[in-house]
Amino acid sequence: MIKFLLSSVAIAGSLAIVGCSSAPTAKAPLDATAMTAAIETCRNGEVESCAKACDGGDIQSCNDAGHIYELGIKVARDGIAAGAFYRKACDAGDMVGCFNAGYLLEHGISGRRDPHCALAMYNYACEGGYARGCLSAGFMYKSGLDVPSDPDRAAKVFKKACDAGNEAGCKQLKAPPPAVTVSPAPSTPPPPITPGSDVLTEPPSAN
Repeated sequence: MIKFLLSSVAIAGSLAIVGCSSAPTAKAPLDATAMTAAIETCRNGEVESCAKACDGGDIQSCNDAGHIYELGIKVARDGIAAGAFYRKACDAGDMVGCFNAGYLLEHGISGRRDPHCALAMYNYACEGGYARGCLSAGFMYKSGLDVPSDPDRAAKVFKKACDAGNEAGCKQLKAPPPAVTVSPAPSTPPPPITPGSDVLTEPPSAN
């Protein structure tokens, strides 16, 4: 438990360095029965229950609430609300939440487009073992559209994604394909077949 808390503090502190920290939010106390009920109804797609369970400390419910708002499931789409819930999950040490928050920031879905904070989120998710974070960071380093191009760092995070089993990351490493033996082309074209006695009317012998 202490390790988890320290990890959360470290992540929040690192995000603060790059100007990507979120404001702390008070958690509404829930007893065990209410918490269990909130989580159960959250899994059924009830965003209010997800919010209650998230405030009560259930990280998955934070991600679920973000997902519901991002896609507009039973509610109007709200990128700002989605980003806020994903950030709650991230601030609690959840790498999926960090990746999701980064995606919204990269594409301007959560109210503002901030590629630098998006890259920070992707890198934290990558360092935390979430391969999609490595992949997205790699694409940003490779393209150089929103952040300075850095092929070396791109290769490093693509390798991390590949090592974690992400096929797309392996493809980005551009490993050489296996050798393929190709028969040489004939030096001269075959003679034309003249209709008549030269046309095969029966299959050739097998011997």
